[in-house]
Amino acid sequence: MAKRCYICGKGPMTGNNVSHSHKATKRRWVPNLQKVKIMTESGPKRVWVCTQCIKEGKIQKVVNFPKPKVEEVETAQEA
Repeated sequence: MAKRCYICGKGPMTGNNVSHSHKATKRRWVPNLQKVKIMTESGPKRVWVCTQCIKEGKIQKVVNFPKPKVEEVETAQEA
């Protein structure tokens, strides 16, 4: 499966590199996709999203909080 933006559907485009002698060779322009963890209706999901959608705030990232250490949990239970 080709990489596409989960939000806007942006994907790779094709075209030609054109040299000074006008010799055309095939090439691809790929969007700047980042793998991010977002919140969906069904829960957190890791998806490919383009940087334009991230900048525009079209997604809500999932915030991972650090897990408490064992000593902190034991002192909390004693209190």
